[in-house]
Amino acid sequence: QYSFPQKCPNFVAVVVVVTTPNSCVAGQYHNGASCVDVGIGQYQPSDAQTGYLECAAGMYQDQTGQHFCKHCPVGTYQPSVGQANCIPTAVGNYQPAEGQASYLPCPAGFVQNKTSQPNCTLCPPGYYQNSTGQTDCEQCLPGFYNPAYGQASCLPCPSGMYQDQAAQEYCILCPRGTHQPNSGHTACIPCPLGYHEPAIGSSACKQCPVGTIQTLQGQYNCTKCNAGEYQDETGNNNTCKLCALGQFSVMTGQANCLTCGEGELQNETGKSFCHQCSPGYFQNQTGMTFCYSCPPGSFREMEGAS
Repeated sequence: QYSFPQKCPNFVAVVVVVTTPNSCVAGQYHNGASCVDVGIGQYQPSDAQTGYLECAAGMYQDQTGQHFCKHCPVGTYQPSVGQANCIPTAVGNYQPAEGQASYLPCPAGFVQNKTSQPNCTLCPPGYYQNSTGQTDCEQCLPGFYNPAYGQASCLPCPSGMYQDQAAQEYCILCPRGTHQPNSGHTACIPCPLGYHEPAIGSSACKQCPVGTIQTLQGQYNCTKCNAGEYQDETGNNNTCKLCALGQFSVMTGQANCLTCGEGELQNETGKSFCHQCSPGYFQNQTGMTFCYSCPPGSFREMEGAS
């Protein structure tokens, strides 16, 4: 400021005050007439300036007469210059850093249902999110599961397993007597007739072996053929076969019958033993249903003569 004393007609001293840019301090600028404070969204870091600066993107100033701008805090952003405030991030978005000009959408596997957030939330096990910028996680559908946090997709239950509920983090092993050959299913399939499955978590049932049958579905074992019976085919869902005439089967679960030996006979089907020829009779062949009488002039005192 400069003072210019001047003489007036009435001899009164008058002081004329004149300002120049050199008289303006930081936070002010000279508008051609005087020093004025910079407005909101503006700043001036230097003395003796004739103009002001606008706050850059990612920054703001909500007070006048300032020589600096403030960084937008985490959870906010500002894409424009010369602003008095920052913009809160919307739901589905976040901003983890200060002084940013834009927001970030939550990546797949993450969500955010609040505004002004510095981070996103992981989707929990049993849930997923395959899109960005979302507010909620999606449930895994029945037949699928998710064991981990922050996943973009669910996993199909593998073969031999199932899941009949939504939002699950595991699958269930198929019980005994059932199977599941495919992935992503909500139930297991009972073993068909002639099959069985003794183990859990199976992708295929097993054929009943020879000597056994299975006439029911969903079984974990097979039924052995009785003594006097046999079954020479696998996966049979009917009945066991009777041992033929001249044959027998002593044990259960047999694939075939035995032939009656010499000195024996069996004239009925489905038997577990052979009869010995009575005294006075004989049989010199195997697998027969009768015994011969001893010819005239011969005899046999004991049973089972050949």
